[in-house]
Amino acid sequence: MWLLPSPMLRSFTNLVTIATVDPLTGKVTAIALGEATITARVSATDYYNAGTISYKVLVAQITLSRTSFTMPQWHGYNIRANVAPEAADQNVTWTSSDENVAILNNAKTQSGETNWINAQNPGTATITAKAGKLSVSITVTVKKEGYVSFDNYQIFKTPDAAQFINNFNHQGDATLTFSSSNPQVATVNATTGEVTIVGKGWTQIKATPSTLETDEYCYGGSYYSYELTVREAIVFDAGTIAASSSELCANLIDGNVNTKYRAYTWNKSGGVWYCEFHIDTENPVWINGYQLVSGDNVWNNPGLNPKNWKLKAKANQADEWTVVSEVNNYSWNGWSQEYQWFYLDTYIQCKYFRFEVSENTDGNEFELSEIMFWWY
Repeated sequence: MWLLPSPMLRSFTNLVTIATVDPLTGKVTAIALGEATITARVSATDYYNAGTISYKVLVAQITLSRTSFTMPQWHGYNIRANVAPEAADQNVTWTSSDENVAILNNAKTQSGETNWINAQNPGTATITAKAGKLSVSITVTVKKEGYVSFDNYQIFKTPDAAQFINNFNHQGDATLTFSSSNPQVATVNATTGEVTIVGKGWTQIKATPSTLETDEYCYGGSYYSYELTVREAIVFDAGTIAASSSELCANLIDGNVNTKYRAYTWNKSGGVWYCEFHIDTENPVWINGYQLVSGDNVWNNPGLNPKNWKLKAKANQADEWTVVSEVNNYSWNGWSQEYQWFYLDTYIQCKYFRFEVSENTDGNEFELSEIMFWWY
């Protein structure tokens, strides 16, 4: 507040968006950042005095979107700082007391913008956000990452399949409990993870830690899971020659992404690599799409991926093949065992399939892990 001398009978400001002034008392009230000229006069024509006043709105409060917490090593969590009032400087400066434990993506942000805390090594660090002369801090504790990983994340079984265990790796010291989201499809031993097939359909097999945080570990997920589909078998009929005896064309439809088909250009037949197979049902089924899974070597050689292909289908063995999907110049992300879904224009009823790859991305070698279908 700024008070004009008492003899002033009238006062005004040239920018009311910056400040207002009481015409009788001369009391100036700040509205926003900036400068305004305050003028006072004693008559309609005589100016008594004029002056320019500027001010800075101070930060009154800074709050964080998180309180102190624990995070697993190598994980990243978001955080935001909010500055009040809005007229104050909205720049926020961030620091970590120990960057060997936790680092921040950005040293500076604006109020309300997202920053990221990235866990490095086990330990404790203080994360501080400062705006104006005010600052606020939280404590971040980093522990070893607890997790569960499975050999396969999508498994296909037939109704008569034997009991099985999807091999897993458990990093951590919490107790795991296994469960099935649909016991009418499969049940699972809560302690060992052994699965028993009950009927057709889909279920999710979960491994849930007894606690998300122990003295040494912090789990990044509340549970870890894989998908199990129980359906009729897909039967291999014919296909092109493979590069080796362990990387056969039949691997494309074995329901296991950890096997694959690999072949060379000179293994093509009629200008394509192909795989023919059928679904072991009495009658044709309805499908509306398919999924391809790339091989495990494409991270080192993206040229192995298919680039141009066709999916052909027919309802009866004696029928002619019909192209139900054609893809050209497809660009993969280059990940190992990359899942990509391809929808058909409409549902089709079929039983027999022929998958043809006319060109791979680059080079003389082609590789693919799996062709997957869901049917009705």
